[in-house]
Amino acid sequence: MTDNPPNNNTPLNKLLESTPLKAGSASEAASGGFDGDTFVEHLKLPLAVDVMDHQLFANIDELLAFFLSFCKSGANGGSKDEDLLRTVQKKIKSVYDDPKLKDLVKAYCNIKGDERKRYPPFVKAFNLALSLLRSVEIHGLRGANSDLDIMFHVNDPAFITSKHNGVVSKRKPDVVLTSLAGAQRACKESYTWDELAFVHELPLRKPKEQLVWADIFSSFEFKRAKVGLNVPPTKFQLDCTPVKPMKDVTKLDPSEQQELQATGRPVKKLKVATDGASLAVPASDPFSASGGTQSAGTSTSSGKRPSSDISTDLNDDLREKYLRAQIPPAVQCAMYGLERQCHAPAVNHTINVLIIDDVAWIWWYDRTGAIQSEGINFVQDLPRFIVLLFAFQRFTLEDWGINLTMNPGAINRHTISQGGIDSEKSDKSSVENQAAGVADKTSTQRAKSDDMSFELKFPDSGVIVTVDPDKVFYSSYTLVGRATRVFGVRGCTNTTRTNKPLDKDLVVKISWPSQDRRSEFAILKEIMKHAQEDPGNIKGHVPEALYSADFLASSNNIRKSKRVTVKDISGLTREWPVRVLRATVFHRLEPIMNLKSGEEFMKAWFQCVRCHYALWQRGVEHTDPSVGNLMTDPLDNNKGVLNDWDLAITRVNGKKKSPHSERTGTPPFMALDLLTKAYYDGNMTRLYRHDLEAFIWILPWVFLQYNKGTRESRVLRGWESADYGTVRDKKTGFLYSLLKVNLMEQFENEWPIARRLLNWVKSEHNRRDEAEDLRSQRGELDVGNRVTLEAQLGQTSSQSISGRRDPCQKLLSLKKRYPRRKSLRRFMKNFGK
Repeated sequence: MTDNPPNNNTPLNKLLESTPLKAGSASEAASGGFDGDTFVEHLKLPLAVDVMDHQLFANIDELLAFFLSFCKSGANGGSKDEDLLRTVQKKIKSVYDDPKLKDLVKAYCNIKGDERKRYPPFVKAFNLALSLLRSVEIHGLRGANSDLDIMFHVNDPAFITSKHNGVVSKRKPDVVLTSLAGAQRACKESYTWDELAFVHELPLRKPKEQLVWADIFSSFEFKRAKVGLNVPPTKFQLDCTPVKPMKDVTKLDPSEQQELQATGRPVKKLKVATDGASLAVPASDPFSASGGTQSAGTSTSSGKRPSSDISTDLNDDLREKYLRAQIPPAVQCAMYGLERQCHAPAVNHTINVLIIDDVAWIWWYDRTGAIQSEGINFVQDLPRFIVLLFAFQRFTLEDWGINLTMNPGAINRHTISQGGIDSEKSDKSSVENQAAGVADKTSTQRAKSDDMSFELKFPDSGVIVTVDPDKVFYSSYTLVGRATRVFGVRGCTNTTRTNKPLDKDLVVKISWPSQDRRSEFAILKEIMKHAQEDPGNIKGHVPEALYSADFLASSNNIRKSKRVTVKDISGLTREWPVRVLRATVFHRLEPIMNLKSGEEFMKAWFQCVRCHYALWQRGVEHTDPSVGNLMTDPLDNNKGVLNDWDLAITRVNGKKKSPHSERTGTPPFMALDLLTKAYYDGNMTRLYRHDLEAFIWILPWVFLQYNKGTRESRVLRGWESADYGTVRDKKTGFLYSLLKVNLMEQFENEWPIARRLLNWVKSEHNRRDEAEDLRSQRGELDVGNRVTLEAQLGQTSSQSISGRRDPCQKLLSLKKRYPRRKSLRRFMKNFGK
């Protein structure tokens, strides 16, 4: 009855075609899919799903005019955008007609072979353009931002590293846009802009000191698909037809035929066992004795080695295999967007540029999704590209998507008067220090100049909370979605004159929920009323939201702007969902996995199950029980707390108060019935038993993989796939191997309970499949729509195939808490009756 999962040897674009579930990076982050294992291979498919679901800017000139509107000064705030665009095009004529700039662009066109040879002429040409644009003044627009003084800098082959939940990721963008202060740090020199760019030409080389994502405004990803390019025309036209948006954004470019054309050498194919993606490798390149390992210096079909994000503690063979993993250009560009979106407590948006030969596509990333522009041929249509650089040069930090409320340190980092290189330099370079195993203190101090606390004001309560961004309790590694992050609170001040004492052990949750959903703060306030009716099962088992406020109005969302038109990939305009930046303050809780014994874990787990059931009866549906949402309160006897009510749905008179379809859930824990096309198409009603089954799937996830809070095994890694068919098959197969499991010692005494519950899941799943087969044979309609509210609430005791009462109903009807170990045998004896 399951959907057939895609074959593991299917190329990425075919894999996506056979993956009905659009389970992108948000779904992976929710399941903890990137914790401890941020491989390119594991990240590639979820990000490809995010990119495949992108939107389109309808018109490139409209987008350029929109960017120019960012740069308006008060003197001309009412000018029409199209008039502004025409004015800028006329004013910059001396720049795009500059003979030296034309020669440099021509030099770029004449580069053959390895695509990395194109980086220096590109950087040199368009740093010259930025230099020429400084003097262009237009009434009604700000002048060039001298505080930032942006410039291009080659980055490849240097890695940019970052940490997510303690795991190091490594990315290698080809060319980046940074501030002068950032370039000075990268070059380890205090030269002026002109000295860096033209006298010493340091931005044309690999950075002396590793950049960090906080240094970068935009990443430029290059791909070569042609050997030679047409040189610039003698005279530029202002009405060139833009290049259409890329259609197949998951396609690997260039093809092996293009590689053969570029290198003149025959091509062999290597198969990567992880997903079967083929790599084109020149036949003359050496192979290891095993006959299948590409050497570290071998070029791939794109003319450079793929980026790696693999921790160095892996064995060499495994690391080499992942180093060869091919990534489609648009997905690789999205990886850099993901890193920048996650480098600070909140980033409003990121603008990257994907360049294939002489065409540049602008990609906008925010928490709602990705948007692609029409392409600009920056050789034949140089005036349009210069308009883009003109706007970029006048952007403020906010225009680059930096949220100064939650990242005030960015001002110090990028403002040249404050953020430049220290006058006192290290005797050794950063690279030399790293090789010698010595910490570069000067480098570290500069790299952390933006890691400073910030204040959040909550107007409704008169409270100011000081957030410590270095104290991260949870970080969601995702390109789109809520992107929840939880930080420690350093201080809390009440600005009102009330004498109410302020709590000390607090955390602040920063996320991007949908604007049209009820806020978690409002839902929890409603739940607190229910807690008065049933204090035994609810009170103390849900988090208490203390303060909440929004810090980015939905009006700032580009999809709501009247200045630019955003369409879906089929070319239709529609109402787009909008996310808002929200901060909510809670008492600090601990993950349930951190409990020291299996008995404590089961007690807290059972309390969460009972709380969930009590609230479902009262019309509040959590909809996403998962291991990350089960917490404990260390200040209240480690009570189990069901956390994260962002996606909860409330019912009034049997009707649900939510404009959203019910496609919520974290795949490793979702009920088998929900891991189907019918559910993700919105054709299946979510029942109580679905959430109850999610609680049950949490048990093997923890019992087989976690030891005192640390994930020591990844035996269930297959449940984290981006394809729901694969997850369903893996979990179904697990139900038939319950006697062949390797448990963590901590949970050996608790496994019999989990096994009994999983056997119930299996029997109920088989019973429903058999009933479905009978209905199909009789030609009956699906009775799912006739399920009563009483059945949804789990108040009817369904019969299993064996005729015995549903053991989960027995579990929920127990009056006592989880028993002591000495009475475990008696508990199990009575459990299935």
